[in-house]
Amino acid sequence: MLHFLFSAAKAIFFALPGVVAFLIAAAALAVFYMEELQTRLKDQRRIRWIVAIILLLIGIGAFAADAVQKTQERNEREAAVKETAKEVATETSKEVTKAVTEQYAQMVADQKKQIGDLQNQLSAQAIDLRLIKGSNIVTGKTPIKVEVTNNSGQVASPVAPVLTGIRMASQKRIASDDPKLPYGLEVVIQTDVDIEPVAIAVICDGVIGKGDGGLAQGGAYTMTKKGLAAGHANVFIAEWKSPTWTPQEPIVVHLFSEGPIKATSVTRINYIWP
Repeated sequence: MLHFLFSAAKAIFFALPGVVAFLIAAAALAVFYMEELQTRLKDQRRIRWIVAIILLLIGIGAFAADAVQKTQERNEREAAVKETAKEVATETSKEVTKAVTEQYAQMVADQKKQIGDLQNQLSAQAIDLRLIKGSNIVTGKTPIKVEVTNNSGQVASPVAPVLTGIRMASQKRIASDDPKLPYGLEVVIQTDVDIEPVAIAVICDGVIGKGDGGLAQGGAYTMTKKGLAAGHANVFIAEWKSPTWTPQEPIVVHLFSEGPIKATSVTRINYIWP
């Protein structure tokens, strides 16, 4: 019962602005009967006070109801805005977390691949260095005759490598005019410092038939040897005392073989010209 009365009072309270509007409209119509009403209520002072008080209370109630309604509407709007902002922030956080997770996973996968490639390269270079260090020239187990040959001949095996800022810039297939060695490979090697005399070894993953190499723009070479390392058919060596090898001009090496080969590494060696 109390709940019903409270609900009814609440409904009447919030209906007061409409009641006031109705009374204002009724008062506009009552203007036509103003003299008659004044005449009838002339001696009814109590009734006039009661009507005035009722109208005053209705006006005050209407004002309060309007203020309460506006406050409730404002609170509801603020609550709706906060809830919407909370939902948007939650959804945005989920999207950002998803994007960051995907990027991190891709970065980890790329780093793992790069580490794997680097490990493979280091393994190949370690094998190549073991071949060079195990050569007869380095170990001294068997005397080796050192002689100058043409571009397709063989020269002595390289001695211990000398670290320097040289690197393989590129390699690509090229045509061959030798039917017995139909596979051609061009290797471009660059340096970060001036080098003189020049002595490098290009190590491949297969047997080399013959090769040639020199500065990209050529020049007059002195005290030069070019050919395969004795006992290592997969290593091509190029040496000369001059001209100087500079960062501005790469060395270009052409290798020819019976089957397809690939250069796995390049290293500088000691210049061993007598």
